[in-house]
Amino acid sequence: MKMTYNTVKAYGEYLGYDEEKGFLYSVFRDYDNKGNKKYMIVHLTNGTVSPLIEYTGTC
Repeated sequence: MKMTYNTVKAYGEYLGYDEEKGFLYSVFRDYDNKGNKKYMIVHLTNGTVSPLIEYTGTC
């Protein structure tokens, strides 16, 4: 999935707003080789998507 403003708004989970970074979202990216979900925390500022961190979630 290409990381565009509209993609983040449609599929990302809103986390909150930071005065410095803007709107924060968690977005599902892919699965790792063990089947765990990979996510990315991004911030939206003036229609631009910028990554902050990546993490893996396990069940």
